Amino acid sequence: MKTRPGFPHKDISWLCGLIAIQAPLASIKTLSSRKPSARTRATQGFELEGTGFTLLAWEKCEPDFAQQLSKKFRTTAAYLWDEDTSGWFGYSIFKDGTELEAFQCGANCDEELAEFAEELGDAMPTQAKKKKGWDVAVSHDGEDFQFRSKLAKAAGKELSKGLGFVDARFKALGIPIPKNFPEKQEPLSFPP
Repeated sequence: MKTRPGFPHKDISWLCGLIAIQAPLASIKTLSSRKPSARTRATQGFELEGTGFTLLAWEKCEPDFAQQLSKKFRTTAAYLWDEDTSGWFGYSIFKDGTELEAFQCGANCDEELAEFAEELGDAMPTQAKKKKGWDVAVSHDGEDFQFRSKLAKAAGKELSKGLGFVDARFKALGIPIPKNFPEKQEPLSFPP
């Protein structure tokens, strides 16, 4: 069964970090170290049959490797992450090493941040400062949503769909993330 573009997940508890790169696994393996060591990062990967994409498990909140792979192979790479402590989730899309789009969402922690800032004697970040670097930044039902893109415009109402928004964007961008992952995956190891 062919994997279609999109992000069909309603639950992200399984996700730490994931790279989807439009390149064959054989090409990705050329960058992998032959043997894992204390100086490399061990991971796993597999090619999505019939899509031209390879998926790699990766560290959470570390998009740099996806960006490097995108630049090295002159292709599209998506990096998805879930931060389990804060519950925030997001993605970045790179083309030829340049970020084209990013999205993140999670619990609005303004009250906690205000208390923390007060304890430290600091000022709470202003709304303008929180929105800096984002095309759209909104709060809805206790969640914050932030989006920037060189490819598309989005309204706050669209962003507040959370994972539904991610699914729609990945479909539009042609990036496939399967519902199920194969049990057997290729062990890989990359320099940090």
